[in-house]
Amino acid sequence: MPVIVWVVDDDDHLRTLLVDVLKAFGLDARGASGADAFLLAFAEVGRSRPQVLSIDYSMPGTDGIAALRLARRAGFDGPALMLSGVVDLPHVVEAMQQGMLTVLPKPVDLEAYAREVGEAAAVAEQEHRRREERERQSARFALLTARESEVLVALGEGLMNKQVADRLGLSIKTVETHRHHLMEKLELHTAGALMRCAVEYRLRAADEGRETLH
Repeated sequence: MPVIVWVVDDDDHLRTLLVDVLKAFGLDARGASGADAFLLAFAEVGRSRPQVLSIDYSMPGTDGIAALRLARRAGFDGPALMLSGVVDLPHVVEAMQQGMLTVLPKPVDLEAYAREVGEAAAVAEQEHRRREERERQSARFALLTARESEVLVALGEGLMNKQVADRLGLSIKTVETHRHHLMEKLELHTAGALMRCAVEYRLRAADEGRETLH
């Protein structure tokens, strides 16, 4: 699945040049003249594909940092890098605080730019795969009955079948049956995979409990 790279810059010539350079590297580069145009285009794609944002700091209206802030609120979760004619420490710190991966100076070194975007694209692709797997896992967890969830949490605490049975007031045979159903519903094939999944589920359940308390 090709990574989309949004190139946001009000300089038409530079924007076209950067898009062409990235396309030559096999990236799905798309230009936007400003924050509003980018946000509209992003809304059409959503988070269906891995994405990177390359944005100019100084643009009429919404600057690059404010645009990234708006993009995050809209659901953009990919890496971002910024181009700027002025790169001083306060400037860089402000950008990093808003989640910029790096700040590149203008005039743009096209080789360095392509390298930085390529590295960001690799990160975006990896994170996108992880998010999709988390979402698939969440969908599988949603299939569990209340009792299966209890068994899975207990397994995630490292309890053996007999200990799970004692805690939940079940027979060992019933616990074994629940384990079998868990393997099927969670699409697992080994006892080790079930244990790893059980630990993840227990940690998720604990996190959700803390969020509820807050």
